[in-house]
Amino acid sequence: MSYADFLCGAESFVGVGGSILLLTSGPSEQATTKGVTATLHLPGSPDFAGSTPDGLWVATHGSSSKQNIASSGQLLHINLATGTVQQTVPPTGMTSNLALDGNRLIADPGIAGTSTAGTAPGELMAVDTRTGRVLARRHEQVAGGPMVVGDGALWEIQETYARTPTVLRELNPTTLAPIAPPLTLGATSDTHGLAWGGGYVWASEDDGEVLRIDPATRTIARAHVGGFPIGIVLAGRSVWVINDSNATVKRLDPSTLRVIGQPVSVPPGDNYYLGATDGYVFIADDSDGTVTRIDTRTGESAGAPIRIAPAATTGYGSAYAIAPAGTAIWATSPSSDTISRIQIKP
Repeated sequence: MSYADFLCGAESFVGVGGSILLLTSGPSEQATTKGVTATLHLPGSPDFAGSTPDGLWVATHGSSSKQNIASSGQLLHINLATGTVQQTVPPTGMTSNLALDGNRLIADPGIAGTSTAGTAPGELMAVDTRTGRVLARRHEQVAGGPMVVGDGALWEIQETYARTPTVLRELNPTTLAPIAPPLTLGATSDTHGLAWGGGYVWASEDDGEVLRIDPATRTIARAHVGGFPIGIVLAGRSVWVINDSNATVKRLDPSTLRVIGQPVSVPPGDNYYLGATDGYVFIADDSDGTVTRIDTRTGESAGAPIRIAPAATTGYGSAYAIAPAGTAIWATSPSSDTISRIQIKP
C-alpha cells in the first residue's frame, strides 16, 4: 500500500490552506475540521490506539465497509514518516483494550469467534513497540476490560457481566503474571473507565461512582457524581469524568473528591471516550463523529467540536478512542476505517 493510498493530508480533508465549518443535522449543530492535519485510511476498523516515538499502533477488527466483519483483529504498527504499515501482529482474537509501558504495548484480545465481552476467555500479550516482536503472552479465563499502567504495575478491570463482583487485577507488566490478589470493586456495578494519576488508580462505575484506589494500602475512596460516568482521565491536577446520561463533564479535586466549578456540557451523543494532553481534555463522541476540547486551566470548552467522521448511522462508532501524542492526539473512527491526527493548537 502506497503513501498516497494510505495517508490523506489536511488538504484533502479540510481544503487547501484552511478549514471549513460544517453544518450538520446530528447532535452537533456546527463542527469544524480546523486542526485535523492528517487522516490515515486503515485496512480494518480501528478500536484503540497508542502513540510512541517509534510510530503509531492501532488495534483493528475487520472493516466497516464489509458486511461480514472478521471476528479476529490485528495490531498495526504504522510508520508515520511513510504512512505505511510497518508491522502486523495477529492476536488470538478481537483486539480492543491497549496500554503502553515504555517500549511495550500490552493488548487484551478476546478469543476469536466470541461476541459477548466479559464472558469469554482471552490472552494478554505484550509487544515490543520498536520491532513488533511478541514479548509475552498469558491466557485469561475471562478477557479483561480497561487497562492502565502505573506504579510499576499493569492494572486491569475484569468483569463478567453476570451479576458477579467487578475486580481490579494488579499484574506484572513484563511477565503479565498477577502481583497481588484481585481487589473487589463493585458488587452490582460495571466499571467503564480506568486511569492513573497522582499516585492512585481511578475508576468510574455505571452506578454514578468515582473510585480512588490507593495501590499501597489497597483502600478505596468513593465519590458519588451521579448519572452514568463512562470515562475518566487525570489532567491539570484534576480528575475529569464524563456522564453519558446527560453529556456533561465534571471536574473533581483529587484530594477531597469534591466537584470543582460547574459541569461542562458537550454535544449530546452516546458513548464518550476521554483523553488528555498538553493542557486539554478531549472527548470523542461515538455517535456524532466529533471531538470536543476542554481547557484544563479554565474548565471551559475550547472552540467548536472537531469533526473526524460523519455521524454514525450503523452500529460502528464514528469517533471512538483517543491516543495522546504530545501536542496532538490521534482519534479513531471505526465507521470510516480511519484514524485522524488533531493538532491541539492549530
